Amino acid sequence: FVFQFYNLMPNLTALENVEIAVEICKDHLDPKEILTEVGLAERLNNFPAQLSGGEQQR
Repeated sequence: FVFQFYNLMPNLTALENVEIAVEICKDHLDPKEILTEVGLAERLNNFPAQLSGGEQQR
């Protein structure tokens, strides 16, 4: 099952979106490390509109 919409905040960067998710989950994961693991290390400061659909899904 893959979500059709990824519920990213359009006014926040990829990093900021992951930071919010980590905070909500009360997890101790490093948002930068998470984005690096999924191949988005070069896109940390990009907004969702600047990411491809596949990048948004990751």
